Amino acid sequence: MLCQCFVRNSLQSSRMTMQTLVKEKEQITPTLSHTTREHSYNLSLKAFFAFYLIVLAVSLWISDPRIHWWNMLLTILWSIEVPSVLIGLYTVFHHRSIAYFITSQDAAVARNYTVNVVVPTVGHVHVLKGLQRVVNQTLTLMSRYFPSFHVDILTEEKADVIQFIRQEYSDFIINGQIRLVVVPRDYVTPNKTRHKSRANHYYVHEFLAAKGEIRPDVWIYHLDDDTAPTKETIESLVWFLSHEAEHYYMAQGIVAFDLSLAGNRLCKWADAIRPGDDVTRFAFFSRIVHSPYAGLHGEHLLVRSDIEWSIGWDFGVTLVEDAVFAGHFVERFPGKFTFLPSFTLGASPLTIKDFIRQRARWFAGLVSLVFSKKEVSLRYRSLLFAQLINWMLAPVRHIAVVLILSILLGFFNASPLWLWWVAVWSLGMAFFLYIYYTGYRINYYASFRKQPPLYKAILVALSVFVVSLLEMAGALYGYYKLIVGDKAYQVIEKA
Repeated sequence: MLCQCFVRNSLQSSRMTMQTLVKEKEQITPTLSHTTREHSYNLSLKAFFAFYLIVLAVSLWISDPRIHWWNMLLTILWSIEVPSVLIGLYTVFHHRSIAYFITSQDAAVARNYTVNVVVPTVGHVHVLKGLQRVVNQTLTLMSRYFPSFHVDILTEEKADVIQFIRQEYSDFIINGQIRLVVVPRDYVTPNKTRHKSRANHYYVHEFLAAKGEIRPDVWIYHLDDDTAPTKETIESLVWFLSHEAEHYYMAQGIVAFDLSLAGNRLCKWADAIRPGDDVTRFAFFSRIVHSPYAGLHGEHLLVRSDIEWSIGWDFGVTLVEDAVFAGHFVERFPGKFTFLPSFTLGASPLTIKDFIRQRARWFAGLVSLVFSKKEVSLRYRSLLFAQLINWMLAPVRHIAVVLILSILLGFFNASPLWLWWVAVWSLGMAFFLYIYYTGYRINYYASFRKQPPLYKAILVALSVFVVSLLEMAGALYGYYKLIVGDKAYQVIEKA
């Protein structure tokens, strides 16, 4: 009854939104018929060097090197992230620009392709608001650039939102621009896959295959039910299809977060690490290596349909299906992965509790993948482990934990073995600050189309000492899930 009331109220409140959407669609003309489009966002390393000099100066001032097992342990623990730091700095130095340039000729080429935008959703009532935002935005923008596209809403049988979708988007369902793909409750994959990967497998191997849409000219663009595209997002698809589709089979962009949505401020600040990671570590594998050894995001992901069909999503029980998909892709199609030069706008968890639950699922899933998924190559799992180890050791590397342990051990010295090693230590802390600083600037720009005040970006960077406690809590909860064998796929509420 509560669900029905919610859906009824949502239908009434969104009627005006849908009328506006239909009017916009009717007035749309091909955006690139007589003009060009370009977009550029530039990164800089100036902030990193500023952070590095400050961290180095403070560290040299307070350090008092000792030869002791505790100092030796800290020397190792606080140096583990150096390879990731060097990879990130190298990537930003060589790829400072996130840009594309498209013309009417590019648009004409892109129109030869069909793009299926798939939006998987568990269909719970509490995701309805975000789902509606994503679908409305996608419909409006895709209509401007692609004459042949579908927005495929992928959900489970008897999901809460099915009635709402059928009524709210009835006109679009009739004309075929929206397709409601319902996974039958009794659908079972050969490997008994569950959750999102089960739905994805049904979508590709059953639904698209039956439609005859497993072809090189059909691409699947993955979004999430809280991750909406922007104008630049769709234009980057035009750019990719006209310039890169002959060379690459898969592309991943930057997942930014909408700061205008409701939610906990700490969660929004903590999510600055994600776009910061996207333009450093993830970008190294998409823009330089061209193989997704860092894994993948499940959204802002473009895959050629026949390639996705050949891999499938039947991975058995896993909490990180996107990372498993990446593992199979790197072995079968090395060098065929690249970068989408654009952002999408996601939503941060609404509460700290949900943030920790989200991180715990990712952590438990990735650790399980590294140590248990034997069908994924050892090379991929080893490289993923080398990147994951920083997070795995977070509970014993955080400065607050180190200080507490120092007090308990009665040894009040957290210096490295050698004074010159402070220069190495400072790289890690400075880069950590830089990722949050850069990530927040990206989130702010993607949300408001302007750069934030400098003091806000610096404040978010300094908040790393607090928000990293949330990441550490996620790791601890993830360890607990692994120990007790909890493989529940928890869905959190977002705006």
